[in-house]
Amino acid sequence: MKIGFVSAILDGWTFEEMMETAAGMGYQCVEAACWPDGKAERRYAGVSHIDVDNTSHGYVEHIKEISSRTGVAISALAYYPNTMDSNLEKREAAIAHLKKVICFSQKLGVGLVTTFIGREQTKSVEENLQAGMASYHTVCRGARCKNCG
Repeated sequence: MKIGFVSAILDGWTFEEMMETAAGMGYQCVEAACWPDGKAERRYAGVSHIDVDNTSHGYVEHIKEISSRTGVAISALAYYPNTMDSNLEKREAAIAHLKKVICFSQKLGVGLVTTFIGREQTKSVEENLQAGMASYHTVCRGARCKNCG
């Protein structure tokens, strides 16, 4: 078993600084925060240590090299939006970014993304579960992408 942490707690730190800190503290892995650019609406949201919009080979290799050099594995890419926001524009943006995180995870060879469904505040738990299933069918299709680029 490896012990790690979610990198969102190190807001304002570069990827390199975050990985060096994790290594220095004896952590074996990190769940790397991958929020899109923009203003955070809640604590820890908006933190990004990996830019999933930069899909260049050089950037992907840089991330792998830092992980190898520090001995800190990237256990997962983290993005925790509300993919069921009642504002359809926010919802669609969250799902679109989540798909990018999924594809970037594949490029890195990590193969794991951590997230949550969220909820629509005006609906019951049952209604949210039904809507969540429909929403995640769309997200899961993105997870099966063959050419994430």
